[in-house]
Amino acid sequence: MKIKNKTISLIWITSLILFPLSGLSRTNVSNLSERDAFFQKVDTIKPQELGTATVTATRLLLVTRGDTTIYDLDALNIKESALLREAFMKLPGMSFRDGILYHNGQEVKRVLINGLDFSTKDPLLALHALPAYIMKNVKVYERQSEFTERTGIDDGQLELVADVSVRRKYMGVWTGELALGMGTDERFLGKGFGNTFTDDFRISLFGNANNINRQMWYNGDGQERAGTEQPGDNEFYTPGMTFLWKNKKSLKEKGYFKISGGLDYNKELYDREALERSESYLSDGSLFSASRTIGSTNKSRFAGNLSMDWNISKVLSASYKSSFDLSRSKGNSNMLKADWNGVPIILDESIPSALNDLLYSDGKDSEAIDLQQNEKSFLRCGSDYQHRLGFSYANPESRTYLNFGHKLNLGSDTQEDIQDIYYKYFNQEAYRSYGLSRTLDAKTHKNSQGVIFSVKQYFTIKGFSFFCLSSGYSYTQDHTTYDGAGYLTHSNSFMSQTQSVDDETTRFWNEKGHQHKIDAGLSMSKGIFGFEFKPELHIKHSQLNFRKQNLPELSLQRDYIYWNLMTLLIARSAKLGTAYVRYHIDPNIPSIHDLVRYPDKSDPQYILVGNENLAMGYRHTLVGLYNRNFVQEREKGKLTRTLLVHTVYSRLSNDVARFTTYDRKTGVATVQPVNVSGNWNAKAYISFTTPFDIAQRFWLETSAEALITKTRTFSSTESFENATMNVNDNRLYAYKASIKPRLRLKTVDFALGYELIFEENHATYLSANNKKQWQHLISGKLNWQLPFDINLEASCRYHNYGSYLTGKREHWTMLDLEMERSFLKKKNLFVALSVHDLFNNNDGFSQTYSATALTQSYERTLGRYAMLTLRYRFSSKKE
Repeated sequence: MKIKNKTISLIWITSLILFPLSGLSRTNVSNLSERDAFFQKVDTIKPQELGTATVTATRLLLVTRGDTTIYDLDALNIKESALLREAFMKLPGMSFRDGILYHNGQEVKRVLINGLDFSTKDPLLALHALPAYIMKNVKVYERQSEFTERTGIDDGQLELVADVSVRRKYMGVWTGELALGMGTDERFLGKGFGNTFTDDFRISLFGNANNINRQMWYNGDGQERAGTEQPGDNEFYTPGMTFLWKNKKSLKEKGYFKISGGLDYNKELYDREALERSESYLSDGSLFSASRTIGSTNKSRFAGNLSMDWNISKVLSASYKSSFDLSRSKGNSNMLKADWNGVPIILDESIPSALNDLLYSDGKDSEAIDLQQNEKSFLRCGSDYQHRLGFSYANPESRTYLNFGHKLNLGSDTQEDIQDIYYKYFNQEAYRSYGLSRTLDAKTHKNSQGVIFSVKQYFTIKGFSFFCLSSGYSYTQDHTTYDGAGYLTHSNSFMSQTQSVDDETTRFWNEKGHQHKIDAGLSMSKGIFGFEFKPELHIKHSQLNFRKQNLPELSLQRDYIYWNLMTLLIARSAKLGTAYVRYHIDPNIPSIHDLVRYPDKSDPQYILVGNENLAMGYRHTLVGLYNRNFVQEREKGKLTRTLLVHTVYSRLSNDVARFTTYDRKTGVATVQPVNVSGNWNAKAYISFTTPFDIAQRFWLETSAEALITKTRTFSSTESFENATMNVNDNRLYAYKASIKPRLRLKTVDFALGYELIFEENHATYLSANNKKQWQHLISGKLNWQLPFDINLEASCRYHNYGSYLTGKREHWTMLDLEMERSFLKKKNLFVALSVHDLFNNNDGFSQTYSATALTQSYERTLGRYAMLTLRYRFSSKKE
């Protein structure tokens, strides 16, 4: 690790500022922050009513009013420079999984700011772009549809949203923050944002530049990537902005107009090393692999989006949404990989050592199949544009509503790939060495467009809250062309340079398709019950003209007629909670490219063979959900506890599986898609969240989950021409339990979490049977308001993997610390000293099961470093 002398000096000086050696006497109220002063006074105030509970000691973190949960952000202990996402992570019932925000197990569809979308493309962008200090509270509730807001007619459509309120003192003024950080090992951080909010106007500017793995966001594609740790030594640069303006009219009035959008530029530099070992399950024993990959990637991207809504008259409105995306990616990688027929030495020794032993061996290893060296470079450029234009007509007198729209998507992609591979075999019957060079220059163009028309008719029927019949029609056409030119250069004897040329990578296809969809719907609500039924008829046509060099052109056509079906029954009661059951059927249509008969030998170790006999199938899914708040009256107020139960069952017919044969002499896998029925999975989840005291100082969140996945796979070690489909009926059982206690005092907020995961395989193949593993995850977070306006924040994660099969255990501990203090009269200058991965042992180990393989991976994420950060907060508000 490289440490700069100037950086050490700066950190030493800052430590004296943060922790003075004298003056440690008791702090009086005048030296406390606003939050500390509140806690000093709160013990002396009289009991007061807040929401639905009476408290005397501290602010309530949340109250429930009907189906709405209200969080008070002033009741949180978080550092002054925290982003909104950090505040959300401390709210009981809130959780992030795979980039999705959940509240009591239900997905939060959008995060609103003062009731309006912050970004129409990325529904969670506000969490990563806005500071927590300008926000007052968060309301979580199910929002009615925009149609209901416009017309006043309840259409039964709801989505769960988190609505964040901006403090009134920050409305109509510019507020923001600038941050600069320097650290050991040449780490740096630069960040800034500025925002202005009114009830009808918003501009947000923000940027990010760092090499400490703090990726920001993508505004154009709607996928949430911010805040995730990327393995390797990486750099990110992301300036961007969003805006919104609406006139003073309400959504129901003629002339209402709203426009919003955003722009962003992303530059990402990745430098990473990955170690991986895997065990592939076969009918006559396992095949083992190990690899080491070192690579770098340079990505850049410019994207934007625009959205407009306009009420042309009282009955006619229009909307327009568009986005564009320009991207470029360039990189290279070097990989060393080997395959073994038996259990290799890598189970007990390091992967690089085992690979190097083979690299310099005499080629007589009885268990080894091959050793591969792969050098690859690539350049890819892409562009994409899409828009959707819609018109809505509403006739309040007849309660009839029409919608018409047009959608368009245009995209192109170019790529250049150069690859050099060297194979060294360890079987005397095969070639001792083999060289290969592969080049590819490809262009892809995609475009699709379509029209949409729908009509809804609402009826007034005694006893029903609403009763609606609907129907619609849509037409979509797609066109994709691909033109790839390249070659493979073979060298049967690597040292002799004797070469033969194959144009396997040269190919062309022209894919066209269109689809008609006719749908109908019945929606109704009566009392606490609601019902919805939506059948859809699809008529789909696909056509592919496929050509390889020196081979005849292949023309394929497929026509499908199928049904989609969704039915929903829901019950809502303030006393009994909310329950719903949903059943839907979706088609499982094989890709037309899987039907191509020509084998794809562009990768000599992985040959693809088409199958024109693939059939269409269906997926049947049954979902159940129950959510209830239990309110208990206490002498000083109320306690509200939340229970959630969630179940899912899904079954497939005519799923597309891979029939794979392995050549144990050369390691070549030949793969053909085939149909398989009977694959299914079932999941049950239950969670319970409760405070133990009226003041909500102590919380406990518990959850349990069980998942069973049944999968049929086919593999053989015979030659592909003579292979029989050996069926492996595999069932993967996964169980998870977690407990998360939390203590929230005047100046201390401490959360602890323990999660236990157990996975086990039962299969027909002995190689896949009785695979077991344990995972133990312990996490802790501490936020402590110390004297002298010092904030201590600590985060610790311990991850332990244990496999009963080999008895081998893997574990790592990640400990992060940060101390921050505010300065100046307005307390708007912050100095922070932080240490990342104090023990320097997070090697990024992960282990995953599937029906066909067990894979273990190692990818280091940064490693230990210390950083000094200065943050300055500004505001145009005159005090």
